[in-house]
Amino acid sequence: MTILSVCATPVFSQAVPAVTSAARVDKLLSQMTLEEKLTLVHGTAEDRSVSQGQAGFLGGIPRLNIPGLRFADGPPGALTRHPAQAPTATMGVAATFSRKAAEDNGIVIGSEDRALGIDVSLQPFVNMDRDLMFDRGYNTFGEDPFLTSEMAVAEVKGIQSQHVMAQIKHYVAYDSEGSDIYVDD
Repeated sequence: MTILSVCATPVFSQAVPAVTSAARVDKLLSQMTLEEKLTLVHGTAEDRSVSQGQAGFLGGIPRLNIPGLRFADGPPGALTRHPAQAPTATMGVAATFSRKAAEDNGIVIGSEDRALGIDVSLQPFVNMDRDLMFDRGYNTFGEDPFLTSEMAVAEVKGIQSQHVMAQIKHYVAYDSEGSDIYVDD
């Protein structure tokens, strides 16, 4: 559960007391139209002239000073239409067994996201790799749950240190090209 608590709140927002944040959210929601609320749930297409070609976009609500959010896919790195660094594959980072290397990798990813105007980095990929033929196996930290959790926490800290939110993805049962995955007890 440590992984979830680390990425649930971006580092730069932790100074705001939870009560104040909840009250502020309630106030903003009461001022929003249904259409504005749906914009924040469904997302929208960003104007092509400014789009980074990223994985997703939430337009925000300008009249209430709610900024839009750009989501970039990964791993590894920031996947947009702009050239980006090609950091070490996730499994390569895990092979170092170094929390520091994972955090440094996150710093590189987060700084590149920030430079590209990305607000949310859709990584790390935390599912266990259990199929050697899985095309995206290199995007995982491997098959050890303890190593995966240690590396993921460190990478999230690195990404968030750059004032970019990290969204952990692919928790379970995404470890093969099959579409009919059965997970037993």
